[in-house]
Amino acid sequence: MAASLSSAIENIPRTFATVTASAAGNTAVIAAVAGQRYRVQGYILEVTGNATLAAAGVLTITLGTVSHRVYLPITGTTAIAGVVYSTGYVNLGKERMVGATNTALNVNLGAALTDSGLAVVQVHYNLEVPSPS
Repeated sequence: MAASLSSAIENIPRTFATVTASAAGNTAVIAAVAGQRYRVQGYILEVTGNATLAAAGVLTITLGTVSHRVYLPITGTTAIAGVVYSTGYVNLGKERMVGATNTALNVNLGAALTDSGLAVVQVHYNLEVPSPS
């Protein structure tokens, strides 16, 4: 029974990271830590209501190995108050996102957001020292 409790406690995310991104390309969510890897247990991804693209279309947002797509209007369109896209809390359960040792977790925007729009990402994770093989 103690092993089950110990295992359950180890699976509680102890670290939270929040970043905003608006430029095309990668933005680090979790920085690489020497000798450790991350284990993401859940995340939330939101896009603000004033987010637009230079040409209306679908924006691909990738967090690690997971991609989300959201349609955004062209620059200059009237902003929508609040959030236009939210994943809600995504609990990864046993299918956690585990990074390789010494690597960062990035969020990648397929195009730059305009009109001061932001993609906001919050992840819940633990850092761990990988077991020797």
